[in-house]
Amino acid sequence: MRIPTCYCLLEHFGLDLVMHEKTVKQLFSENRINEKVFITFANLNNGCSPSVSGVFDFEHIETIIGFLRNSHYYFTYDKYPEIPFHIKKLFEENPTAEIRMIEKFFNDYFLEVSEHLDYEEGIAVLYFRCLPYSKVPNHNNEVTKFSGTEYLEHHTDIESKLTDLKNLLLHHVSL
Repeated sequence: MRIPTCYCLLEHFGLDLVMHEKTVKQLFSENRINEKVFITFANLNNGCSPSVSGVFDFEHIETIIGFLRNSHYYFTYDKYPEIPFHIKKLFEENPTAEIRMIEKFFNDYFLEVSEHLDYEEGIAVLYFRCLPYSKVPNHNNEVTKFSGTEYLEHHTDIESKLTDLKNLLLHHVSL
């Protein structure tokens, strides 16, 4: 069963999917989630670019970091492990070199994603947590070299490779 994207978004904010009779305002208030942060992430999730008013205050950093870390967990332990299973099933039904190529591409991609997530957990999270205090941690040279621009560039690389994987599947796997 496929879980709709909005439920994953709620989970990434650490929200229980069972809301009972609560309003959105009550849910956000009880969980100390800023509505502007949630709406911005929901819009991004739906492919909408954030507006200029989507700039956050330092008080939102922990909410955003929590979202980031929950997303890492979701992809690492829920989504990505499903893919090799499906690739294996594809190979069983169609044992071709193309399927093996897709498997190798995914394994290389997942290794890069794992390294990226480890980097974010060890460098980016620490960097973002220090921003409200106007200091950048200097116990590790990688942290002092980190920037928001670098963070964005890492994401672009990861997403473009995921697009390449999708294209390989669409091109080489007949339905």
